[in-house]
Amino acid sequence: MQPIKLILDNKLKDVAALVKEYGYLDGPKCGNLGCESELSHLIDDWLNNATDLRTEQETLGFNDEDFERLIGAIYVADVIEYEGSNTDAK
Repeated sequence: MQPIKLILDNKLKDVAALVKEYGYLDGPKCGNLGCESELSHLIDDWLNNATDLRTEQETLGFNDEDFERLIGAIYVADVIEYEGSNTDAK
């Protein structure tokens, strides 16, 4: 399977950094080694204001639907490139 590549505006770099805290690279963020969905944790945390994601959303002026799509895309991306900057690979 080809790596999933995402190209983002530089202004979204902080959102990407927050989203990349989720995943299984160093074990699940929740600390439960039997965790079945880090993506679910990401969405729940965003919806329940448990992270800075809601603040980032408000700062950027995204509606809920567009922001959910954005964080989902960042979550599944293997490589993120920022316009006018370097590549940020998982």
